[in-house]
Parts: sequence; structure tokens; C-alpha cells
Amino acid sequence: MVLTRNMFVTLMLVLACISATASDWPMRRYDAGRTACTPNPLPETLRLQWMVELPEPKGAWPKQKTVLEHEKYTYEFYGDRDKLQFDVSYTPVSADGRLYVPSMLYDAIIAYDLSTGLELWRHVADGPVRFAPVAHNGRVYFTSDDGHLYCVSGEDGTLAWRFRGGPSNRFVLGNERFINTWPARGGPVVDGDAVYFAAGIWPFMGIFVHALDTRTGEVIWTNSASGAMYEQHQHGGAYAFGGIAPHGHIAVNGDTLLVAGGLTVPAAYNRHTGEFLYYRQSTNMVGKGAGGHAVYTQGRWFFNDNVMYSLEDGAQFGDMPASVLTEAEIIGVFRGRLTAHDAEPEAREVEITDRLEGQAIRKLYSMNERWRASVPEGYDQLFLRAGDVYYLAAEDGGIAALCVEPGNDDAAVVWRGRVQGAVGPCWLPMTVWWWLRKKGASIALARLRSMRKSIRSSLRRCRHAQPRNVDMPKP
Repeated sequence: MVLTRNMFVTLMLVLACISATASDWPMRRYDAGRTACTPNPLPETLRLQWMVELPEPKGAWPKQKTVLEHEKYTYEFYGDRDKLQFDVSYTPVSADGRLYVPSMLYDAIIAYDLSTGLELWRHVADGPVRFAPVAHNGRVYFTSDDGHLYCVSGEDGTLAWRFRGGPSNRFVLGNERFINTWPARGGPVVDGDAVYFAAGIWPFMGIFVHALDTRTGEVIWTNSASGAMYEQHQHGGAYAFGGIAPHGHIAVNGDTLLVAGGLTVPAAYNRHTGEFLYYRQSTNMVGKGAGGHAVYTQGRWFFNDNVMYSLEDGAQFGDMPASVLTEAEIIGVFRGRLTAHDAEPEAREVEITDRLEGQAIRKLYSMNERWRASVPEGYDQLFLRAGDVYYLAAEDGGIAALCVEPGNDDAAVVWRGRVQGAVGPCWLPMTVWWWLRKKGASIALARLRSMRKSIRSSLRRCRHAQPRNVDMPKP
């Protein structure tokens, strides 16, 4: 599989843009916790309004293929699942009537008009733009492999300021591109008046986690000391120097900042001071199999590749289908059922006697299931919740909006559609953005199509506008 569920999530995010103010989707998975849950409902019926074609995305890291040969069969599988597949698709956001699309091929952020699909402007960086931007207070923040965080005007793309995350502008060949030695691969997140990002991917060369003022770009704090820590690694309890290697979108929950580690579990920092809190890449429960680029958080938990961890200390709780998070529930698809668990676990103290006749008190937690509902066969990918409706997809191109009614074992199908090709994890070169124009509100369905040999834009019922000139970033 070449495309991850990241593709449909970020494209389906456009569903939430009913108006320019009430229902923006300003960052990846809607908010700083990456919960994929918006209180704003969508229209029951969606239709195609316009289409934009973009070139096939090219991710930084290839999947690691392993082949096991037996005299009777050959088994092929990919190691580390999708841990580093953070940029195998485009991850746009929307705000103020505009769609902002990052491009690792054009090395730019491209803005489109949500009502027509016309390109408004593009701002070019000095390296691939691999992560979703953040739209906040009329500005757009994005990172690049050139090592910088950019702040540009959401209206016309002019540069307000930019900040280099690493110690120098030294460039090297990396991932078949010319990139900064310290690429900014800790995707940006905004919480309050601060924007957070991280630069550097090799701990021994330095990892830099930053908090900047969203208005001025001034440094609030920088943590540059968490790349060389003597700790237990993921190799049978071996100890060595190392630290977090940022690969993924950063998340915020309360006072805690979570920096995704890609191949490892996330690291946690105090978001107010930058103080390093914990990084449990190897314990009795956490080992080489743990980790991933996607981090979601709500309440007292964070989730990394459908594994649940305590936000307080990073302790692993166990596997949990978690695609959508609310204050009360953790929702995911498991064995053909849309399943919700109570976000607050049930705890009980258990007295355990050890071999030395000592006594230890341990707390055992259990997650109570609140409800479950069957979904149409094949719809096993949950991407977002808008209002009380859940949006799922199947690999054969099916898209469905489902509503769960109390006491009903089957989820009610509110709307169902189908696209040519496949949605979500697939290698086919097509996926969709849904939009609809209804009573002056901008809700549409736009289709994004990857092209291997040609790069062109095609719009239904309109011509492509010439992009406006914008200021180029200064060295």
C-alpha cells in the first residue's frame, strides 16, 4: 500500500468547511490534539463541484519490504508498518474560504479558492513541504525540509517572517533531495499565541524543539538538549546515547507538547517552558514494534498507531482502536463495528503478594465499552466525525456517512457515495475532496488526482487563474 489513511483524512477535512468562519479545518485533524472531531455538521448530500489534479506525491522514506522465502511459498511484508509514511499524500487545511495545500514536489504551499477551485497564490520554500500547514488568525504556518518555519499571509501568500530551526543553513543530499542538515520534520501546531515545531532528524547532530510567538516569530523557548540522552533503546534493553528524531505532526494537550518520533513513540515536553518530560522508547511493554508518525491526544491519554499511552508519564496502556477522540469517548472501527469506549477508565486497586512475602498495591484499569454499531461491509476506515455523523471509507472507493442511534445495533447510513479508484490506503492515483454549494455556503466535493507523467490542473466549469506574485523567502 502506497497511500495511508492520512490521504483521505486530509481530503475529507474539506467537508467541515461549511462557512469561512464557523467551520474551518485549520490544521491536520482539525485541532491541536489531532482529534478529527468537529462540532459542525455537514449537509446530508454531497456532490462534485470542482476538481484539481496534482502530481503523484513522493514521500521521503520508502517502505521497508521484507521477503521470507519458503520451499512452498514466498511471503512479502513491510516492516514498521506505516511509521514513516507521513508524506505519501497531500495534507491540506482550510480557513477563510481558502484551501492550503502543501507540496513536497513543488516545494510550496498553494492556496485555492474553496468556491471555484482557482489557484490564488503559492509560496515557494527552499525545500520540500511535507507536512500540513496551520491556518491561524489570517496567517499560514508551515515547515520545510530547508529547515525553516514559515509564516505567510493567508490572503496573498506574502512572507511575514521565517525562522530557521537548526544551527546553520548547511544543505546535504537527503531522501533524493537537497535539504537542510536539520530539516523541519516536526510538523507545526498552534495553541494559543504560540506555534511549535521541531528540526533535526539525527539525534547525535542535535534536535531542536521550538515555541515561537505567532505574531512576531520571536522565540518563546527552545529545547536543544533532548537529542543526546543516555537511555534504554529498542534493542533488547541496550543503553546508548540518543533521543527523539522528529517525524510527524506535533500535538498539544493541556500543558503537554507531544513530538512524534516516527520509528519510536513520541517525546513529551512542557509546552510553556520547553522542559523535557519523558521519552519511553523501550520498557517492559514498549519496544521496537511501538511508534508511528501520527499522534492524537485527548483527556488523560495519547494515541500512537492505535496504541494508548498515559499523558502523565508515557506509560503504555494497550491497544485501542482510536480514530476519533471526544471528551467523553474514544471511537474507532474494530472487526466491522464502529466502537466507542469511555474516555475515563475504570480503576481498581489490587493487592499482590510477591515471592519475598512483600505486598504491593497496583492499580488496574479497564476501558468500558459505551456502544458499538455494525457498519457496511468493507467500511473499516474511520476518518472524522462532524456533528453526530461519522465518515468512513472502503478501499474500493466507497464513502459513507453514518449515524449511530441509541439501542440500534446497526449504524444508519445517512449518505453514501463512490469515487473512481480507491480511498485511503491504496496505490491507485486518485482520491477525492467533497464539497457542495448550498444556500451560499461553500461546501463542495473536489477531486484530487495524481498524474505520473503530466502535471496539470483541470477545473470543472472554470479556467485556471494565474497565481499572484508573492515575495520569495530571503536566505
